[in-house]
Amino acid sequence: MNSINDFKKNAVIMPGEVAEFLVALSVVTRMSAVSSDEIILIIEEHLGIVCKVLSPFSFVICDAHGRHEIDAFNKLVKENVFETVFDLSTFAAHSRVHSKLNCRKIISLTEELNRKSGMVSDVRKHLSEDYSYVCGIDASDPHHWPGITIDADPEYEGMVVLCPGTVRGAGRNWPYYSELIKYLSSEEFVILGDENDLEICKKLAPRLPHRVRNLAGKISLEKAAHIIAGSSMVISNDSGFLHLAGYIGVLSVGLFGSSSPVRRRPLGAHSNVVYADILCSPCDMEVCNGLNLECMTRLSVERVIDVINSLSA
Repeated sequence: MNSINDFKKNAVIMPGEVAEFLVALSVVTRMSAVSSDEIILIIEEHLGIVCKVLSPFSFVICDAHGRHEIDAFNKLVKENVFETVFDLSTFAAHSRVHSKLNCRKIISLTEELNRKSGMVSDVRKHLSEDYSYVCGIDASDPHHWPGITIDADPEYEGMVVLCPGTVRGAGRNWPYYSELIKYLSSEEFVILGDENDLEICKKLAPRLPHRVRNLAGKISLEKAAHIIAGSSMVISNDSGFLHLAGYIGVLSVGLFGSSSPVRRRPLGAHSNVVYADILCSPCDMEVCNGLNLECMTRLSVERVIDVINSLSA
């Protein structure tokens, strides 16, 4: 029988982007399942709501610039000795977080992958493989993520969620959402996006106001999670909302252009990816260097509809 002294504490410095955070959270959840050690997450402020809704772990906030004025972080430093700190962030500023934490060992994503292969990003493997390697557990097929259960928002239950924006520029924006709405004439839609997506989302909403509700920039990420949980399907560019759908376990169709459909595939068996697979993609560029965004423009409405119909069959 384990004594209280056998139980150790580990800290995990989490990525700052929503999509990467959710992949990392799935890996930390698997790590916790095979260990009795306590795990405390160190996260950026904008992820606090996501962590509260989706995660069973205790967490404290430290911003992306490594500043430590936040009381909870200072208390964490003062009161805890960690066996290991796993740094799954790529922010160089987090090295300053390392210097504050009292720990026996630090394992850094950037340092470990540079030591292993000389490169941090490999488009031929899923991001969860890197996180699993750093956390010292076997990689798991992202299809095998079981999803989680959260309450659905009854006001939007059964609607199709559209997410036409992205944080990474035009190479991830599919241009045919208006045509898609017309094709799916029997569906009601709710549009999700943040403040950066307002212009894109506003163009879709007036076309069919009785069927399309635009919530872009109007709701919290927590409410978005509950809307997604009750949706019939999420159709999205490579965005945090798409990965949120995968983490929850909702049926989704991800439209990929410049980003890798292998490395950034959403979690879960109900996640589906559509990809034009032209010669220059995935380039992971925010601005197209020569082919006029063909990675997205060649992704026709008809092809996306075919995928949606196959999922409904």
